[in-house]
Amino acid sequence: MRTSFRVTVFSASAAIAATLLLSASVVPIARAQQNVERVEITGSSIRRTEAETAVPVQVITREEVERTGSTNVEQFLQGLGVALQGNSNSVAATGSGATTGGVSSISLRGLGSQRTLVLIDGKRVAGGGTITDSTSVDISMIPISAIERVEVLRDGASAIYGSDAIGGVVNFILRKDYVGAEGSVFGAVTQHGGGEGAGINALIGWGDMGKQGFNANLIADFRHEEAIFGSQRGFASSGIFPEHLNDTSSGNTFPANFVGAPPSTLGTRNPTFPTCPGPYSTVSPLFTPPGTPAGRGCRFDPAPLVSLIPTTDTGSLFGNLRMRLAPAVEGYAQGSYVHKEVNTVIQPVPLSDQFALPPNHPLFNVAPYNGTSTFLLTPSSPYYPAAFLASQGAGTPDLLVRYRSAVTGNRDLTDFSNQYRLLLGGRGTVAQTWDYDASFLHVETNLSEKVNAGYPILTKILPILNSGAINPFGPSNLTPGADASLETTQFRGEAWRSKTAIDGLQAKVAHDFMRMAGGPLAVAIGVEKRKESFKVEVAPEIETGDVSGYGGNFLPVTKHRMVGAAFGEVNVPLLKTLELTAAARYDDYSDVGNKVSPILRARFQPVREIIYAARPARVSARRA
Repeated sequence: MRTSFRVTVFSASAAIAATLLLSASVVPIARAQQNVERVEITGSSIRRTEAETAVPVQVITREEVERTGSTNVEQFLQGLGVALQGNSNSVAATGSGATTGGVSSISLRGLGSQRTLVLIDGKRVAGGGTITDSTSVDISMIPISAIERVEVLRDGASAIYGSDAIGGVVNFILRKDYVGAEGSVFGAVTQHGGGEGAGINALIGWGDMGKQGFNANLIADFRHEEAIFGSQRGFASSGIFPEHLNDTSSGNTFPANFVGAPPSTLGTRNPTFPTCPGPYSTVSPLFTPPGTPAGRGCRFDPAPLVSLIPTTDTGSLFGNLRMRLAPAVEGYAQGSYVHKEVNTVIQPVPLSDQFALPPNHPLFNVAPYNGTSTFLLTPSSPYYPAAFLASQGAGTPDLLVRYRSAVTGNRDLTDFSNQYRLLLGGRGTVAQTWDYDASFLHVETNLSEKVNAGYPILTKILPILNSGAINPFGPSNLTPGADASLETTQFRGEAWRSKTAIDGLQAKVAHDFMRMAGGPLAVAIGVEKRKESFKVEVAPEIETGDVSGYGGNFLPVTKHRMVGAAFGEVNVPLLKTLELTAAARYDDYSDVGNKVSPILRARFQPVREIIYAARPARVSARRA
């Protein structure tokens, strides 16, 4: 259980009365002939006077966010539980190792984070930029202190936003229309230790849109959160559950297991069993059933050593500006900078013939490796367990060692992320009934991963292991300096870096054509053009797969594509209780072709408390 406390240091605010209460990615301008504000609901391009539509949008207010006690967006979304049932979040430590980049993502409807669109004030955000994923957005880069509300569209919205919204949309609306200053410090402690956090944030706003014709604000936020390891939580302190016949432990351990190299038929053995001393080995009942031969069942349980939540430091600065350029014309600008550091520590790397080498690895065709990270112990080694093998009646075969590199220690890496975002635009009303909005967006994420320790270079460590000088069952006391030589095999420094960027232009107009029984027949059309780019640079050792613990090799990538889109939507309010909405979007991707995504929705609301929304099956047409 996490306990959070917040202390307001100062607060002197005069909130503007017209602060939006509905989900709006575009702040509305009042019409000259209608003193009724209309807002744009997430999942629709048409401004409305009501929040309820045929689109299933859930709105979480700032007050609801604060009541959760969450200190970051990742915690808040995890806590929604029932509200977002069937969805999942990937926390920064998901994957427990390299290449995750410390990215926290969200997946609506279980369709994956690549198919869940994340927006800030209705505009796109660049992906977190991991080495294998250029699209998933790092939601932890958004400071919770900057959020006015969160809108969650729990339905596919490809007809409005494109194919990356198949799973749904999460739209973070930032604080605006604020005059005054406020600041607070906060802290968090946990019931069972670990995960302590602290932070400070401040907001300053000035300018009255109604009286002075402008409003601007700045939000600064700094947060620190300590790691939580599996050993600190009972539910995660072990991966061995005999009562459920479930065991996620590994046979690559220290003291090591071994099997006889072919043609020997010697099964898995461990000369230290059943004691299996040390933090890198344990006895698993599922691998030592009654009556099994001595020397079997020594396993490695990684669960206690995994950082469930990594140590994280985040600093951000968000700024908003709105300015009235004419009675019905408004200019707006938004800029932000976020810096995040995530330190992840997990168990030592395994080294054995069970792990393949990539074909371009220098040792791929070299014996005794032959395409694997083989650790072969021969009878010539002073650490060869001849007496133990004799007790097993196994002779003196060469042994394939299943080893956990305890000497080089736990894997330790830090991900550094910097995100820049600039939005410039204008909106207004022409001829009293035509609303327009045009904007330019640039957003980029620069992510780099630094290895601190625990990732030995295979071309350096494997020859030492196969020299016979290393004791896989304990300290190498018979060969002085052997264990110390393993330290020299460590890879340290930058493993890879990536840059993910979006540059885009968007324009749309909306118009009420005629009055109907339930309201105006409204139409919105728009166009969009954007360039998406992704670049990955990797260290030479990563490119050849020569760094253990990375699961293979990764190649440098330089890619970009142009995306053009045209979209339209019409809302037909047949009655006050019945409306139809149709939308379609045409997307043209320079690398994969084009696609048309239409949708038709109906909303029936016989009484205020009940809404029935029907969405017929989507029809799509695509030409490659």
